Amino acid sequence: MSNFAERLESHLGDPFDSNSAVSFQRIVELDEREEFPSEFIGCLRQAGAHQYLIPRELGGSLASFEESAVLLRSISRRDLTAAIAFGQTFLGSIPLWLAGSETQRQALAASIRSGALGCLALTEELHGGDLTASDFQAVREDGRYLLSGRKWLINNGGGGDFATVFARTSQDAGISAYSLVYLDRSQAGATGFQPLAKIHTHGIRGADISGFECSALSVPESAIVGAEGRGYEITLKTLQISRTMCAALSLGAGDTALRVALDFALHRKVFGDTVANIPVARAQLAGAYVDLLICECLSLVMARAIQVCPERLSIWSSAVKYLVPVMVEDLIRESAIVLGARHYLRESFHSGVFQKAMRDNAVVGLFDGSSAVNLHIISGQLMALMAKRGTSTDRPQRLRSLFDRSSGLAWQSFPPASRLSFTNNGFDEIVDGLRDLDITGMPPLVEELREELHTLERDWAVASSRPANSVQRFALAKRYCLILAASACVHTWKYNPPLQSGDWLTAAMQRILQRLNNRVVFETPESLFQQMAEQFHQKKQFSL
Repeated sequence: MSNFAERLESHLGDPFDSNSAVSFQRIVELDEREEFPSEFIGCLRQAGAHQYLIPRELGGSLASFEESAVLLRSISRRDLTAAIAFGQTFLGSIPLWLAGSETQRQALAASIRSGALGCLALTEELHGGDLTASDFQAVREDGRYLLSGRKWLINNGGGGDFATVFARTSQDAGISAYSLVYLDRSQAGATGFQPLAKIHTHGIRGADISGFECSALSVPESAIVGAEGRGYEITLKTLQISRTMCAALSLGAGDTALRVALDFALHRKVFGDTVANIPVARAQLAGAYVDLLICECLSLVMARAIQVCPERLSIWSSAVKYLVPVMVEDLIRESAIVLGARHYLRESFHSGVFQKAMRDNAVVGLFDGSSAVNLHIISGQLMALMAKRGTSTDRPQRLRSLFDRSSGLAWQSFPPASRLSFTNNGFDEIVDGLRDLDITGMPPLVEELREELHTLERDWAVASSRPANSVQRFALAKRYCLILAASACVHTWKYNPPLQSGDWLTAAMQRILQRLNNRVVFETPESLFQQMAEQFHQKKQFSL
């Protein structure tokens, strides 16, 4: 855990303690009333967390995406509503950090430093996430732009202080007809902007899920981000970074759900013994813990990739955005089985926070590109990945930079948009590095994982002629995500000698191979169960 995240944990106190600054009891109370968690956001501001939304070159504290992911996970384990509002502010700022003018970047940094919340306003009720069908207009007139249209289902949409808005600036066909406009509500006129009413949702009930409507709202010409016509490009590159960071949201929710279930299992006695000593329950809890470790391995290396090789994020960000929410949903369901009837309660046992975590996490797989969108992106690039495998000349150096946790990554600046790409151009050093890896001393199941990769390549030869959105191609994309996650675990083990003890890699291979071929049996690793219990008693994150 980063130094700041540790300080923040101390500042916020134990969430199981009703007297702490941000307790589960208080969080659930606000959720039941569908109230925005202003107190929690205030605590984050007081602690200086908002500084980590601003790159260091602009006077902020963001100098490591890995550290930011750990921080976001720490916030998420307490309340996904607050974490997503916090993260949405970062999402709304990424386009300016990627491609904004220095004047825009300095103004936004000052706004966030003062405590502003914001959003990226993409979706419209009639068109959903189909950006090329957007109706919102930005019409140039007398050296200014007039904004007209309606943005809907936007987090921080109604009450946010700023918005980066996707708008049509030309009636021409094609993606160059769209631009991004930075809307600072403190400088916008009193007329022409109307916030929409809050939309009621099943999860993150207190979030400001709403939107806004503009009617000839005048903004300066300098409000265009990057340049006119670059909106589609900058948006897609923005989402590559935000998708990568979304994994931390699910990790936090999974940590809380598993923690509540483990607490129940360790203390609840049935038929003369604790639930934790029932073999099936013990296996379910240990399996959920291993799944969380797998997700951690993948999410942390993806966060490092933003600095090491952002040009690989088109596939990697989609893979982590698809796989981690899905795996965490599975581990929450496994934890719910152990928890029994109490998982269905919205009160009583730990204030009903398990039910809130379960409902809240379900939304993570929907925004910044749904599971189907991300699988489609991966499916469309599988041909290049299969054809170009193993040809990256600087792969060993990149793998060490990605996985060696003993060395920090030097911060130069927030990566410019020019360093990100719409495709991986056939390269994936993480999966390719599995093919010729020296597996001496590694668990035997690593070799079986390599066989799964060969099987995927053979199956691809059969399915390659089918459409990218076919059932067969989507199934292959899912398998690729699992092999990527397994490869991340293997490289994490290889490049970090302190992590080479214990049974975690064998257990991780078992869990992933179960999903790939259903032939491997997960054997409950007693050492990992004890590690999980020890982290629980010491109030530490469930982590390697």
